[in-house]
Amino acid sequence: MTTIYSGDEYQMFTRPGNPQINARFSIADQGQKRVSLKTSDITVAHAKAQAEPYKCKALAEAGLVVTNKKFEDIAQEFIEWLHRAVERGDKPEYQVKGNPGVIRRFFIPYFGKRLMSAITSADFNRFWEWRREYWLTGPGSKDPSIVYYRRKRDDVGPPARIVRPVKEKSPSPATLKLEGWLLRQVFEHGKRTGYVKHLPVIAPPKDTSRKDRSRPGLNRPGFPGDHLV
Repeated sequence: MTTIYSGDEYQMFTRPGNPQINARFSIADQGQKRVSLKTSDITVAHAKAQAEPYKCKALAEAGLVVTNKKFEDIAQEFIEWLHRAVERGDKPEYQVKGNPGVIRRFFIPYFGKRLMSAITSADFNRFWEWRREYWLTGPGSKDPSIVYYRRKRDDVGPPARIVRPVKEKSPSPATLKLEGWLLRQVFEHGKRTGYVKHLPVIAPPKDTSRKDRSRPGLNRPGFPGDHLV
């Protein structure tokens, strides 16, 4: 990427092998915006680049998100941020042992190419159904195993590759609750970095199974006092 102009309001750049000029600029509370100016003429590019920030700022002031980014890119940024947070001691180490795998196995394959700002609560309802069927009839049914890498303490060599078979069943409500918490963390990261203005409601399915809470023995035949009824 070659920068051909850098000013206070915007910068212009080109990509290798492509003469088309692009612009980048910042939007308050939303992060950086990049646009293709669809021209290789520097004069025309300046005119377009001057107009773009004002147009996007007006949309942002109206409450719209103008710095769009795909879910998979923000999720990967979150994983990298999480690793740095653990290295600094801001987060417990266990969060980088299982959470990245959940994000890459379930969240990114389902939401990956979509703009994070365009994902709604209705999309989560469909995701939870897909997630509950993942190991039964979904993608996991074709290869019901989990692959992960583990390095022994003080081992400087490459981590060992471990393949663990998965019990083909629907995830428990407790598992879905934890995954819902993690999914919210990814979206909160998107909001912190300016790619999401409002957080959608992320509500995993609740446990609707009925539990027998009756006290044992109260209804058994021959209980003392039955003859008095």
